[in-house]
Amino acid sequence: MGDSSHIKDDDDCLRTLIAEEATRDSFTAVVITGINVTHINYLRSQVKQWTRQLASVTLCLLFVLH
Repeated sequence: MGDSSHIKDDDDCLRTLIAEEATRDSFTAVVITGINVTHINYLRSQVKQWTRQLASVTLCLLFVLH
């Protein structure tokens, strides 16, 4: 099981996500915190767009790091 000792006690969702890691062959999760309430509707309605953008940023970072 993943180590969630550094996670706040009241963050059950994140603890559950970390625990799921041990049950999967492949596991990738992105947790974004501190989102302004005014941006929630955009994130919900444009999930395909911003996840595509996030994937592009991740690929760029991987390229730079290697």
